[in-house]
Parts: sequence; structure tokens; C-alpha cells
Amino acid sequence: MKYLSTFSGIGGFELGIQQAYDNNFSRFLREKEKPEREGVEGQRNELHTKYSGAPRCIGFSEIDKYAASIYQKHFPNHKNYGDITKINEKE
Repeated sequence: MKYLSTFSGIGGFELGIQQAYDNNFSRFLREKEKPEREGVEGQRNELHTKYSGAPRCIGFSEIDKYAASIYQKHFPNHKNYGDITKINEKE
């Protein structure tokens, strides 16, 4: 799932999504990789398939320069699209 973060602040929502995803992935990993089970490679492939659809932020919209600066430190690969009223949804 792809999403655009709007009114992003310093990225608290993205941190929450990331933490929820990481917790679910860790739980799934613990359930699937018990020592008594064989075929760990196959299980890893199953994990990759199941979690390849993880939420992915394609960018964010924040006009406060201080909040945007902190957001960029947390998520350096996210593009700031700036003022939400000036975003071209076709991009």
C-alpha cells in the first residue's frame, strides 16, 4: 500500500506505522521459525511474500520548516511536497 502523509509534523504517524509493521513482522517471524521446524528458507520466502505489501510512504506534505526539517532527519528518502493546496495529484 502506498500513501502520502499529509499535515505530517515531525513524522509521528509514520513512526507509528513503522512500529506496528515491525511488531507484526516480528511476531509472524517468531511463529514461523521455531527450531523444531524444517524448511526455514521456504518460511523466509513466505515471510517476504506476505510482507512485501507493507505500507510505503511516497512523500509528505508539511509547510512548517522546523517540523519538515525534523521529519527529513527521521525519513531522509521521503520527498516533501510542501503546501497541500498546491500539490498536483497527477504527479
